[in-house]
Amino acid sequence: MPRARSTGVLLVTLAIGILAATVFSEILAQIIEPSSVVYRVLIQSFVYEIGPLNLSLVMVSFTLGLKLNINLLTIMSMMAAYYYWKYRV
Repeated sequence: MPRARSTGVLLVTLAIGILAATVFSEILAQIIEPSSVVYRVLIQSFVYEIGPLNLSLVMVSFTLGLKLNINLLTIMSMMAAYYYWKYRV
C-alpha cells in the first residue's frame, strides 16, 4: 500500500537540499579560483532580489526583502531532494 506524500515533507526536503547545496557551493567557492570553468558553471549564481520594502507604523517599523541566489548546484540539489521525496521507501 503506497504511503501518502505530504506537501510539508516535500518543502522540508527541498529546504534541506537547498541549504546543503548552499553550504557546499560556499566551500567550493573558497577552494576553486573564480576564473576557472568549474566556478563559472557550478558556483557562479544568478541573483534575483526584491526589496527592501519599508513598513513604518506608529510604534514599529518593518523592513522586508528577498534575495535568491540560484546556481547549478542548487538546482541539482532540488532535483535530488524531489527524487528522494518521490521514491523514498
